[in-house]
Amino acid sequence: MARRKKPAGCSSTTIKFKTKRGKMISFKGRSGASCGPRKKPSTAHLRHWKSAMRSAAKHCKGKPKQAFRNCIATQIPR
Repeated sequence: MARRKKPAGCSSTTIKFKTKRGKMISFKGRSGASCGPRKKPSTAHLRHWKSAMRSAAKHCKGKPKQAFRNCIATQIPR
């Protein structure tokens, strides 16, 4: 008995592609005509750190690279 084909909806398949350097990347993903857009991960839990980094960057602006990093490290609360 022959297998029936599934409708062209949304199915979970292994997606494979090659990078520019020739490495093969593969992962499980959804593909098909009726698949909606993927859900974007929420970053709301990082809001506190984003605002702290923004104010620290303004404070430490104009310093050389290593001094800037040290200044940022002292400005951000742990």
